[in-house]
Amino acid sequence: MAPASPAERGGVFQMMLMLMLSGPANFVLYRLLFAEYGEKDAFFVSQGVNFLYCVYGGILLYPKVATTDGIATTLHQPPPTTRTRPQTPPPRATTPRHHHHR
Repeated sequence: MAPASPAERGGVFQMMLMLMLSGPANFVLYRLLFAEYGEKDAFFVSQGVNFLYCVYGGILLYPKVATTDGIATTLHQPPPTTRTRPQTPPPRATTPRHHHHR
């Protein structure tokens, strides 16, 4: 695998910076929305925020999909399987020991 170019490394840095900033921004957004709408509508508010994340993600990905040949064929394939650990049997149920008091 070839080393990443400076442009690719810059893109990774920008992406990591965006992720580091989006966490606190997400928390602040939730706090503001919950304070505005109250606990009663908290579920609705959180679903609205999740919908906005889908919209924003689509907006960010659309130029890439529209200006390239589409999705790479390697992404259509399932990930390679890895060997799984052998399943260990569940622990045997033990009966409680009764102590006889004299």
